[in-house]
Amino acid sequence: MPIGPRPVTEFRVTMSRGEFRLVQWALLAGLPGAVLLLGGLVWLRRRR
Repeated sequence: MPIGPRPVTEFRVTMSRGEFRLVQWALLAGLPGAVLLLGGLVWLRRRR
């Protein structure tokens, strides 16, 4: 009779203020910037 793990009822992430700011900048500026950069590279390649 195997006993399985208990289901996770709550999940918390503990971050310092500096870590939170880093994640915030990565999400708000880094991801859109990466999309723009990749789009620009594709555009330049197809333009030729």
